Amino acid sequence: MGHLYLDTLTTILKSFLGNPGLTPAQVDIIERKPNAYTATFPCEIITCRVNGNREIKIFCKHGGNHPRNVHDQEIPLRQGGVPYEAKVYRHVLLPHQLSTITYYGDHHEKETDTTWLFLEHLEESVHASNGFYQVEAMSLAARWLGNFHRICEDHADPLYVPFLRIYNEEYYLKWPERTKFFAKDLNHIYPWLSNVCDKSQELVHLLFARPLTIIHGDFYTDNILFREGKIYPIDWGWSAIATGENDLATLTERWPSHIVEQCELEYQQTRWPQGVPADFLETLNVARLYNLFRWLGDKPERTLQKENKWRFDNLYNIAKYLELINE
Repeated sequence: MGHLYLDTLTTILKSFLGNPGLTPAQVDIIERKPNAYTATFPCEIITCRVNGNREIKIFCKHGGNHPRNVHDQEIPLRQGGVPYEAKVYRHVLLPHQLSTITYYGDHHEKETDTTWLFLEHLEESVHASNGFYQVEAMSLAARWLGNFHRICEDHADPLYVPFLRIYNEEYYLKWPERTKFFAKDLNHIYPWLSNVCDKSQELVHLLFARPLTIIHGDFYTDNILFREGKIYPIDWGWSAIATGENDLATLTERWPSHIVEQCELEYQQTRWPQGVPADFLETLNVARLYNLFRWLGDKPERTLQKENKWRFDNLYNIAKYLELINE
């Protein structure tokens, strides 16, 4: 995928860690090592000494655009690559001074068409699902999310962020269509599924009923770090313009009811301090419905996995709530 030689990497970091446009920093790279955790793109941890007296660790992710499945031209939007994520940091998170990990900068290597993204390495952090902190971390995550969506609502316009993808009607309707097709051999187990896939199309308008915002797009707890009472969302490659309830649906998926209710309350109070829209809960459940379709309609082999039974069960329960199933 590409490799930055030590002298090139040092020059880049001198620019990023110095005074912008003025004096470059003195940087000595002490160590480079691969990230210990599995990730979509190659990552490494860079330890360096800045100006002779300050040691910092930098998380570096590198890669190109996320490859599409060339054998499946009907697939809806996929995760963006490192160049896309770098733009999110540069044009969305940094200008609005949203509290997330520090973005040092990014570098595009023309020879290999590889983008290098340099971020703060957050030591001694845990995922929001960590058992010891999960109640506090989940509440903070929902509060962070409500604030993020509120701030970004006025900027969720292609004129401001033309590179961001948009969840349009075509995007949403692809998922139940694909789910219905992939799960056709399961009709004897889920006789209600085909009808729910069809009738769900009637509810798509709710996902456009209010002003859209900028969403994270993959706001699961694996992408939310927690340290010392603060939340740090990471991995912004799924970001898009869409309804904010998509992120809340993802955050609260498969959590106990008392945590879900607390997250919903924290989100509402932060997102709409002047009053919650009357259709909030219905919109949230439609978002949950489509979030399930998103994974059931992703790949046929995933749809048919026994491990996905919980998704069909959840789909059934939400469809009943939305009166798509009458029994």
